Amino acid sequence: MEYRVVHNRLAIDVTDLGARLGRSESEIEQVLVTLGFIAFRVDAISLARRLIGRSQFSRGALARMAPHIVDCSLFTQWVWGRCGIELGRRSVQQADDGEPDDVDRPSKGSLLLTEGPRNFEADFPIGHAGLASGEGTVIHASNRIRGGVREKGVFEIPIVDFWRGNVRLARRLSPDGHKLITYRIPDDGDITRESDVYWQLWAYYNSGAREQQGSSL
Repeated sequence: MEYRVVHNRLAIDVTDLGARLGRSESEIEQVLVTLGFIAFRVDAISLARRLIGRSQFSRGALARMAPHIVDCSLFTQWVWGRCGIELGRRSVQQADDGEPDDVDRPSKGSLLLTEGPRNFEADFPIGHAGLASGEGTVIHASNRIRGGVREKGVFEIPIVDFWRGNVRLARRLSPDGHKLITYRIPDDGDITRESDVYWQLWAYYNSGAREQQGSSL
């Protein structure tokens, strides 16, 4: 999955960049700071939990309404967008985001998607979307009575809160064992996606900028 800029934020896989450029993760992080990137400490599940009891549900909510008013897929899109990861607006689009994960033991932050009433040309009908907490619960925007962002045990959801659908897909948004950091991109960096960062780092190392600056990385 290639990450794309969302509101001047971009998730960068420093493990992958380090491997491709033959550098350590710490060196990649230091060079990014040199190039004007600013790291954010942001956790998707902590952010999602802050919306419990605060965000209200409205089917078809507009992006500009988030995070105060959301539907299930706008909620997941907004949370991961704040982490610098762009998701599709609809749950059927989010079914293609990221990489397959274990439905029975989803990773922290993975998307959980249920079977729904219409297939939208997908392999099977896609319904509701939520976020796995990594602690046996899911955080999602519910349309039930007193609807809004809620957290429930995974085993409660297919029967009651998750639109009576079976959880059919789990989509992981960060590679297992990789270090993913959210950065604010430089204002003049002309960065739109993670591959732009790779080429900026490649140019840095191949232009001799590191030696010219007397870096001791």
